[in-house]
Amino acid sequence: MHVDFRMLGTSTAIFLIALLFAGNVRADSEFVQPQAVFEKAIRNTSTNKYIVYVTAVDDNTGERTSGCVEAALLRTAILWENDLGSGPSSLKRAIQIALDNPSHVFHFSKRAAIHNVPLDEIAQQQKFRDACVLVKQGRSVFLADLTAEVLVDP
Repeated sequence: MHVDFRMLGTSTAIFLIALLFAGNVRADSEFVQPQAVFEKAIRNTSTNKYIVYVTAVDDNTGERTSGCVEAALLRTAILWENDLGSGPSSLKRAIQIALDNPSHVFHFSKRAAIHNVPLDEIAQQQKFRDACVLVKQGRSVFLADLTAEVLVDP
């Protein structure tokens, strides 16, 4: 788009320039965790709680919420949303559904699945806020099994 700023008033030109720069800034809700880091977390089935950054959409209300959540909670929500049951083959399918979604935007219509990804509640906990800062830096982050200490994978 070409704009001849000489034809505009000063305040209008400043406003348009600000809009152009603002369009290049990504909002938190647009952050997408690097796929390799997301995959490492979503595949991990140890007792350490790996953290992923997702956007959860409640298809009943249209509400979108973005934030950090334990990968295991997301996997379980996917299991419930897709009626996958339990067992190794179901877990494998839930992991594949998560990995096949590079935007990390997940749609849920079943109440149990929606409530299993409580992004607003988790955001109130300091340890998750600390972990989420690191996740947004592209780091692989988990809460240690026994201590719940926020740790970063090498």
